Amino acid sequence: MNRRDTLAALAAFCAAGRSPIALAQRQEKMRRIGYLVLSPLTDKPSPERAAFIEGLRALGYVEGRNLKIEYRSAEMAAEFLPGLAAELVAAGVELIFAVESSVVSAALKASPTLPIVFVSIADPVEMKFAHSLARPGRNVTGITLLGANLAPKVLETLRDLLPAAKRVAVLRGTGGTGMTGEWAALNAAAAKLGFGLELFSVRNAAEFPQQLQRITRAKPDALFVMTDSRTIAARRIIADFALAQRLPSVMGFGGYTLVGGLLSLATDFTEQFGRAAAYVDRILKGARPGEMAIEQPTTFDLVVNLKTARAIGIALPQSLLIRADRVIE
Repeated sequence: MNRRDTLAALAAFCAAGRSPIALAQRQEKMRRIGYLVLSPLTDKPSPERAAFIEGLRALGYVEGRNLKIEYRSAEMAAEFLPGLAAELVAAGVELIFAVESSVVSAALKASPTLPIVFVSIADPVEMKFAHSLARPGRNVTGITLLGANLAPKVLETLRDLLPAAKRVAVLRGTGGTGMTGEWAALNAAAAKLGFGLELFSVRNAAEFPQQLQRITRAKPDALFVMTDSRTIAARRIIADFALAQRLPSVMGFGGYTLVGGLLSLATDFTEQFGRAAAYVDRILKGARPGEMAIEQPTTFDLVVNLKTARAIGIALPQSLLIRADRVIE
């Protein structure tokens, strides 16, 4: 075939709507996944959600081209989660990305077989979402917060910060769901460090003002904030409260110090969302969640807010400043 015949054949192929580019685009399968959270969804994606979307994009999944994400939020009302999870199953999603243990529970009730990828769970084995971290065995996998192991380290850092402190208020945002191991580890560490703990739990956003008032009346030496979706969503409110009360506060969530909290020791939560995209990719390509090991964080950043320390009259020990990965001036 000469050059003229080749060009004519290619033109006819394109005219028929079967150009190589058009054909490839037409053959690209649209994948559909669910994104279910307890906390509100903002019009501008949060840093965590943006990291998840970017992680998917880096793996070749682009919303509107070959990916449809069905977003659902319970707006901090956990009673809506089962209905929202059922909506996602009815919509025909191939998997559900679930943030926080109550979300995973709702997704499992909606479908015991649909793959679920999670982040922000302290202990998936304790919650019976998985048989083990190495081999989950069910339809659930993802990345843990390592809450039970991290909480004592945060408390040890608080002891370094406040050598004379005796009483610590502990604010927990889930009312205890799935955090038994973390609470037990925290109590064991407190006994060794000479801290007395007083627990304050909130079941929903409306209870935060009441519990913060109770903490004020208790007059603790410090505030320890346990990490879950409710306390993360309310982190600015908690940090503002601690600042107004001149109360040293610590949390196992890195974003806490960015909004005025005094100290955080945490894995990079935003990075976890980005890494979760790899789990989604593998499942969409045929991997089974029960055979995918649950990842545990291995690195933690110590961040201190020097501006907050000055505002509440705390002198940060030089040894702590030297250890810090980041100091917010």
